[in-house]
Amino acid sequence: MELVLHRRYLGKEYTVGSLYFHLSPNPSPQRGEGGEVKSKNMEKDNLCSKAETTSRMIDRNSHKNKNQTNHKNHSSDSNRIKQISFLLFILCFFATNKITAQTSGYTNSCKWELTGTSPNYTLTISPTNGISGAMADYTSGSAPWYSNRANIKTLIIQQGVTHIVNYAFYDCQSLTGSLTIPNSVTSIGNSAFDGCRGFTGSLTIPNSVTSIEEYAFYYCTGMTSLTIGNSVKTIRRTAFRNCANLTNVIIPNCSGISM
Repeated sequence: MELVLHRRYLGKEYTVGSLYFHLSPNPSPQRGEGGEVKSKNMEKDNLCSKAETTSRMIDRNSHKNKNQTNHKNHSSDSNRIKQISFLLFILCFFATNKITAQTSGYTNSCKWELTGTSPNYTLTISPTNGISGAMADYTSGSAPWYSNRANIKTLIIQQGVTHIVNYAFYDCQSLTGSLTIPNSVTSIGNSAFDGCRGFTGSLTIPNSVTSIEEYAFYYCTGMTSLTIGNSVKTIRRTAFRNCANLTNVIIPNCSGISM
């Protein structure tokens, strides 16, 4: 619809302008269910309602995720505190309980003991019953005093010990002085004194010994004199290998010895 505006001035009428109006028909009334069409205002209200509902859902999910994150962070912090506490406990335990190497024990039917103070230990091997006993066999580095070998300066093998076994004093390089083997010993095992370079002077193998095995005195470079007892029947070829300073060797019963 057009509305024309007029103005009268000095007896004359002038057209000032016109206004245009668009009149739409009345909106269709709201109809019932079953796919009926709703008014535009109702659609707008529904959109606003949906938007508000969606916003509330986002807020709830955000709050839920935040709570879950906080819970995870709390659990992570709790686990970290437990780990630190455990480490502190271990450190305190070792600080108040010094771990020391074993200094005595039993080897088959013999007893062994370290006496004195490091680095000047004396290692003593004796029969448990005080009469007769045999040591247990060992492999390389398995003797219970092996971890202290660098601090053992003196070796005492008491009367009654019957066997000096395999690897008994292997790599005890700090042993000094002369070696005395009691006349109760009947055999000297493989690598029994292998690497005992600190022994000096003379060594006498007693008449009770019947066999000396492979590498028994390998690299005992400090020994200068050797006397073999007359009961020895077997001396393995490498028994005294690399004993470079041996200058005097006495074997009374040489014809009865097998290699």
